[in-house]
Amino acid sequence: MVSFDSFEQCVIKLQQLTHFKVVARVKDMSDLMNGTRWEQLMLRTRISKFNFRFKYNSSKSVIRNQDNNSLLDSFRSPFWLEQKRWFVACHKETLDSALNVYSVPEFRPHHVFFYHNNSYPPLSTAPPRIEQQSFYNSNIDLVVKFSESITPPLYHFSQVDSLRLLGSTLPSVSILMSYVDLHRIKKLDVSNISTILVGELHSLFDHTPQLYHFTLKILNPLFVLPRQLRSCKLENNGQSIDVDQFCSICSSIEHLDITVESKEIMIALIDRLEHLESIVFRLGNVRDSKKFSTEWFQQNTHRLKSKNFICQTSVGVVYLVIDNICWPRI
Repeated sequence: MVSFDSFEQCVIKLQQLTHFKVVARVKDMSDLMNGTRWEQLMLRTRISKFNFRFKYNSSKSVIRNQDNNSLLDSFRSPFWLEQKRWFVACHKETLDSALNVYSVPEFRPHHVFFYHNNSYPPLSTAPPRIEQQSFYNSNIDLVVKFSESITPPLYHFSQVDSLRLLGSTLPSVSILMSYVDLHRIKKLDVSNISTILVGELHSLFDHTPQLYHFTLKILNPLFVLPRQLRSCKLENNGQSIDVDQFCSICSSIEHLDITVESKEIMIALIDRLEHLESIVFRLGNVRDSKKFSTEWFQQNTHRLKSKNFICQTSVGVVYLVIDNICWPRI
């Protein structure tokens, strides 16, 4: 088991060590959460840069026996805050309640789930400027669950690449702009929004000029997708689509991820979406993936008879790349 003593024995032997980074999953937090011991160890070395990230699986008992704010008290000494300017943060994970303790900004969160009763930004020893830079002004993927009780964040999220929205209705642009700089959004996911008004979605498109990838559940025939959109994922869960409407609305799409229930729909999408470079077919019947191969697509589609393409299959999924273009980063 990883312990402070094991780190100490290792570091002392490395007399020329100046940069020390450690990432570990541990069972006992008592000694590793002692900033005073770390301070004493660092003073015996030549280390000038120290970053760590520890994940504690037994955080429930830790939180129960110790006030959240006191968890980081030993990392608030002049040595940490003034001499070295080494700042520490901690937060509990949403799913398993594991406690993460880490250096900032080195190990700042890259994926943020913001909802009505979560504590964000994470508890940290960082001053306001570093806190804002680490938790709001750095590139992140943001998930926001809207409810009547949610309040805007402490600071504006200024560099969000991917935005996923959860809730019963699509928030207005003015509300979203109080949370995030929409002009930087490249990926938008509204597949978990129950009700989407066409006008609100179009307004959101108008304020996301860099939008590249869009995920939704149902394609409303009144939707007009923005010109710059090149990638789309339809979380339709096998619900039938109107191929004519779909190809009209998504005529400029280059990368598509969709659940399909029939071979006829697959063929139609390949042949009619002329800008398509890659497609992921998620099959309603997972056993059907064995039916598809390079030869099958050559025999059953017009487009792929004369095109170079790659076909790969896994359980319930068929991947196609046309003209050997690299897989898109979605």
